Amino acid sequence: MLARVAHEPLTTLAAETNGTAHLAVRGGRRVLFIDHLTSSHDIAVSGQTGELVPRYCTSHGKALLSDFEEQDVVNLFGPKPLKAYTKNTIQSIRSLAAECTSIREKGRAIDESEYLDGVRCVASDSRP
Repeated sequence: MLARVAHEPLTTLAAETNGTAHLAVRGGRRVLFIDHLTSSHDIAVSGQTGELVPRYCTSHGKALLSDFEEQDVVNLFGPKPLKAYTKNTIQSIRSLAAECTSIREKGRAIDESEYLDGVRCVASDSRP
């Protein structure tokens, strides 16, 4: 139902930005893409509907962590360092908790090549 309701605004977002747009929901330590529209650019991010990606090093995943405090992050991921996907991946629980605070303040999450080298993404959490 969510994908059906959000598909039109997702289409508008993709058209206005001429970028790939994803709709994702929480899935434990990961996020699940439930809809996407791909950019018409020759080079585009190609996440697919049904794909699970890490929650701590993707913009949409971090946006869905934005309401977490440090203890919530520990409860979800444990106290050990997080897996590095690139040299930019946040690995420290404390750093991830600080990132959650920053996301709440700014209203957006950014992935600065944290999951895939050379890929930068921005996301926001549409919850009120």
